[in-house]
Amino acid sequence: MTVTFGRIGQVFLLMAVVLAAAALACLAVLDAPVRGVATPVVAGAGLILGAQGLVWTVVQRQMFGSLAALRRAAGEPLRTATVLAVRGTSSQIGAEAVARLDLVIDGRPVRRYVRVPFNHAATVHPGRELPVRTDGTRALIVEWDLLP
Repeated sequence: MTVTFGRIGQVFLLMAVVLAAAALACLAVLDAPVRGVATPVVAGAGLILGAQGLVWTVVQRQMFGSLAALRRAAGEPLRTATVLAVRGTSSQIGAEAVARLDLVIDGRPVRRYVRVPFNHAATVHPGRELPVRTDGTRALIVEWDLLP
């Protein structure tokens, strides 16, 4: 689920904050020769993790919607979306491909990026009906467990 994907960015950002605190502790506690080596290493790792967290968070928001919108969508009633077109992307999250789906939901055409579980990859094709939850924003949750 994309909520889990969004939390990856938060974990990286949290680790960056912890390493920033560790870098400050290195400055305050360690002796000069050790401080000169340890502080830049810890601070550099924190900067790298912070950059990764920022990228993961931005990608989540742009492709799938904000975490708050996904949580709202999870509480919406189940709807049926009809697949008009499927286009693969070069993206993967874990072992699951990210596909661009052109859908019709409640008579309106929409285009969304969706994680497609490996065991459902062959079943997503034009004309297929998918059970979805959406709150009208970019957030869309496909209920893969409800498919036969």
